[in-house]
Amino acid sequence: MAVTMAARFPSRCRSCGGKVRVGDPISKRNGAWVHGSCPAELATVREARLSGSAPYEVLEERAIERQRRQRADAEYAAGQEDARREKFNREMFGDAYAAAEEFARDLRGLNGEW
Repeated sequence: MAVTMAARFPSRCRSCGGKVRVGDPISKRNGAWVHGSCPAELATVREARLSGSAPYEVLEERAIERQRRQRADAEYAAGQEDARREKFNREMFGDAYAAAEEFARDLRGLNGEW
């Protein structure tokens, strides 16, 4: 059973990534808040009917795309954190320290793969 309510804060739909405005109907499905009648879910079911493919195949593709988007968001957030840390080190300790710290992180593999 899905819990439905009016959104109290602006956010993003976890299903389609669309904007949710204050007062829009939202539902809790599978532990995530989504549009009350999510356009992405309705569109995927409609696409599945028209193409003759099984709905689970279309929904699986959407899940894969959602995982890619989440991975990209996490990578972006990590880059923002790296930039914040390097800026802080440069301002507090100087260029030489900041460069040495980033080099040490590179050697330990903490700055990602190149």
